[in-house]
Amino acid sequence: YIDKLNSLIEKLNLSNLIKIHPPLPYQELKNFTIQHDIGLAILLPKNINFKTASTSSNKIYEYIASSMPVILYDTRSYKSSLAKRKWAFFTDLSNDSLDKIFLTISKNSLALSNSAREDFEKELNFEFNFNPILSYLNL
Repeated sequence: YIDKLNSLIEKLNLSNLIKIHPPLPYQELKNFTIQHDIGLAILLPKNINFKTASTSSNKIYEYIASSMPVILYDTRSYKSSLAKRKWAFFTDLSNDSLDKIFLTISKNSLALSNSAREDFEKELNFEFNFNPILSYLNL
C-alpha cells in the first residue's frame, strides 16, 4: 500500500507537499501529534468498523486533546456524533471541499484549536463519560 501511495504522490508531482511518516511507537505519538495543526480521520463507511470508529475513535479524541481541528469523512454517522463541534469538518474528499476546509481552518486556527481542547477537557474524555458509571456502582 505504501509503495502504491508513494508512486501516486510522485506521479502527481506532490512530493514537495506530502510526507508519509513511518509508524511510531505509541509512547512517541503524542509528541509527534502536537507538532501538527490538523487531524485527519478519514474512514470510509464500508462495514461495522466504521460505525464503531465514528462514535469512539481514539484518534479523533487524541487530535482534539492536542488542540487540533479534525477533518472527517462526510457521513451521517460522523455527523450524528460530531456535527455540533466547531472543530469538526466534514469532507467528501473533493478538492473543493478540502479547499474550503483548509481555508476556514487557516482563518480560524486559534479559535478552532481552543474549541477542540475545551471540548476535550470539559466533555469528550474518558473520565467525563466513565465517572458517572463509577458513581452509580459506588466504586
